[in-house]
Amino acid sequence: LAFLSALVLSVALDACSAPGPTDPLRSELLTSAETQQVDALLDELYRSFSHGEGEEPDWELMRSVFVEGAQFVTEAPAGEAPEPRSVEALLADWQAAVRSSDTPAPATEERITDTRIEKVGRLIRVDVVFEAKKAGDPAPRSPGLDSLVLVETDGGWKILSFVVHHEAKLPEG
Repeated sequence: LAFLSALVLSVALDACSAPGPTDPLRSELLTSAETQQVDALLDELYRSFSHGEGEEPDWELMRSVFVEGAQFVTEAPAGEAPEPRSVEALLADWQAAVRSSDTPAPATEERITDTRIEKVGRLIRVDVVFEAKKAGDPAPRSPGLDSLVLVETDGGWKILSFVVHHEAKLPEG
């Protein structure tokens, strides 16, 4: 009888602590269509960063995957607070740096190696592990880690925020 009582109590406690249908933090599974849309969006985003020697990233493709007013946060140096900025400001600075350089931009490739995707409420959070390669790199770069928040807009998903946790950097040595 003691065992049966303990078992019933255990099941009841589990039921109380399990997320319920009204739990705002409950993760939902993505539909097949959402999964396809998110995969396509990520493919376009990381493909837009890649380019050949002397070329530029695909700025228009990049813009197309963000909602207007989206925020971008680059990795802050140790001890400094991150500074969110608009995607438009980031792209303007990036374009100016590429176009004012005396040397052509090296060929660059960014490739997704892993993702973790979670839908909570009306948002999708995506953590992306990626590898970046630039022509002339003397060694492989460390993997990078980005976190994105997507929002549904006009029947599809777009990026609301993009946070760089760990840039793909060359090893210090």
